[in-house]
Amino acid sequence: MTSPTPPPIAFLPGEVVIRQYQFTPRLILVYLKTTMILTDRRLVVSSPNTIFGFIPHGYSIHAAPLENISDIAYGNGRETGMLGRLLILLIPLAVVLLLGFSFFSASLGYF
Repeated sequence: MTSPTPPPIAFLPGEVVIRQYQFTPRLILVYLKTTMILTDRRLVVSSPNTIFGFIPHGYSIHAAPLENISDIAYGNGRETGMLGRLLILLIPLAVVLLLGFSFFSASLGYF
């Protein structure tokens, strides 16, 4: 699966790009790339929007002037949101399947 190309970012007249970096913020979905561009006036972040968490559907572009950026944090933290939603779905599903199996096996006389 290939990632759609991000839309071109319009620069202001006289704006100079200092750094540009493209990275993958997700461990498994490596085709979803986020681009960060630092200019002499602002920071622009272009990240992919997704459907159901893995189907790419367009991009979201955010920009902030350098004067408004007061703190920067970085690290290797991981989001557990998708894993939490998966567990919330799988645990009740497993309970329903086990109860259904025990009900139908009891009605057939296996237990």
